[in-house]
Amino acid sequence: MKKVLNINKPIWLTIFSSIMLCTIGFIIVEFSYDDWFSQTLKSDDFNIDYKGGLLKPQGKSDFYQHFYDKCSNDDPVGDGFCKQLKAFRTGGLAYMSLSLFSLLFIAGSYFILMVNICKCKSLKHKFPLIMTSVLYGSGFLLHILGFIIWVFVVKVRFHECKYDMPLKIEHDVCWENGAGFALFVNVFMFVVSFASYGFMKKLRNRSGRLISENRSIN
Repeated sequence: MKKVLNINKPIWLTIFSSIMLCTIGFIIVEFSYDDWFSQTLKSDDFNIDYKGGLLKPQGKSDFYQHFYDKCSNDDPVGDGFCKQLKAFRTGGLAYMSLSLFSLLFIAGSYFILMVNICKCKSLKHKFPLIMTSVLYGSGFLLHILGFIIWVFVVKVRFHECKYDMPLKIEHDVCWENGAGFALFVNVFMFVVSFASYGFMKKLRNRSGRLISENRSIN
């Protein structure tokens, strides 16, 4: 029986298949967050907060809705604000699109693991185990690329997101829980990508050694 760190191959495959399912779940949970960013606009008379998810901000006052409605009319007063609304949507769509492709790659990785766990001999030769790591790594690259695009398009920062009027100027926004969770998912996927590649390579090497030993015995 092939072992890595004294653990049998079927157990490792089961562990990694569970990790694949967790990754898929994490990415789906990301989309459910409605607080990816926030910003406070201030003047001598008021402070106005708004926050939002991947596609658009959500205002907390009539003032916000007032400018949101004027954006479609090319109102010069809120030109910078309107550009930000477009940036929120553009960045969010880019992130969601790349994340959906990432999900497809990770699902493919999970499929290959299940083929090996179920010992489907006719399919195992078509889908070598190392492809699991290749597909998962590709999914990670797509996911982190989407996150990087979102950060730069939306102009996300970590602190100091209170700005004076007017709204003709574009300002940075602060990241919130959704962006923080997405960062965690990227770190998680980075670690899993390298770990899975290392373990799958060891399992393949052990398999090659066992085949060589059996041939020499015969």
